[in-house]
Amino acid sequence: MSEALQDTYAPNGTCFGCGPRNEKGLRIKSRLAGGDAVVATWHAEKFHEA
Repeated sequence: MSEALQDTYAPNGTCFGCGPRNEKGLRIKSRLAGGDAVVATWHAEKFHEA
C-alpha cells in the first residue's frame, strides 16, 4: 500500500482522529487500496484503554 494520506497531505495535522501530531489522538492511518477503495488502520495505545 501507499504512504498514509495523513502523512502526505496533513503531516502537521492535530485532528483527534487522524492527526499525526496529536500525541493523545487516535492517529488513524488511511491509505489508497486501489480503485476507489481506502483502507484505514488503528492500533490502540495503553492510554486509550478504559
